[in-house]
Amino acid sequence: MRFGKAAWLYGSNVVLLIAVILFLLATFLMLINPLFALIPIEQFDPYVLGYCIVNVCLAILCVATIVAIRQRQITVVVFCHWITCCTLIVDAIMIFVFASIMSTAHTSLYSHMRLLHETDKNLCPVWDVAYHTLSCCPPKEVLKSCTDFLNATKLFCPADHSNDCYVHLKKWLHSNTEIVGCLAFCVITPLKLFMIAALRKDIEKVETEMAELEYYSKMITDYDRHGDGYIESFKSTVNLADSTSTQSSRISLIEEVENEFTIRGDEIREELQNAIAAHNARQIEAAASQE
Repeated sequence: MRFGKAAWLYGSNVVLLIAVILFLLATFLMLINPLFALIPIEQFDPYVLGYCIVNVCLAILCVATIVAIRQRQITVVVFCHWITCCTLIVDAIMIFVFASIMSTAHTSLYSHMRLLHETDKNLCPVWDVAYHTLSCCPPKEVLKSCTDFLNATKLFCPADHSNDCYVHLKKWLHSNTEIVGCLAFCVITPLKLFMIAALRKDIEKVETEMAELEYYSKMITDYDRHGDGYIESFKSTVNLADSTSTQSSRISLIEEVENEFTIRGDEIREELQNAIAAHNARQIEAAASQE
């Protein structure tokens, strides 16, 4: 793989890997925060977990691509690149799902807080965390019922001024979802679009190089296995792969090529030697550039 193509692919995957790790870390910290229990979003929402799993797989693909580039495994690089691009379909779906979840969470936060307190009396420690973390006063219903955990809180939260936690909690939700959303849809998704658009030519060149490597590898193998006369027969078979000719006409044509080889053997042998030498020179040049 040439140094220029390798550098672009390597750099793009490193940046994408860092962005994915930051996204997963931000999502994890938000989900394990005690305050998340007060938010009208399930902690293990299937859409959120599913998108996190996709991004874990994306991180693995980035690592595999980086390792493959360093070890010059072109097939792995191409495979991981196109699988990474396919995750854009998931991104397109999750943009609408994420918008719907966040819209519902913001509009139903106040009613959810009241309903949550009426149905779950075990959230007094969470409200205490909210008081100390957000410096806000929980609803007055909470102050009346949470006698064991909020003694200190009651001293600073009069019953007639104990509803401002809704505003602070909404700000907390907004700031956390902004970080997660920006990483997902303003960094990761545009970067993958860049990899499709800007690196498309590089990937096509890598695929051509991969096909060339396979062609020369098979040619050399057949050369060693069958001798000089098989090379042109192999070439003819490759050229006739998409032909609609009959099997007998193929055999006849291959026989003609083999007969031609006996006349032009030295010329064909020299052509093969030059092709292999040129390929080896490119490989040495690419290795030297990377060093």
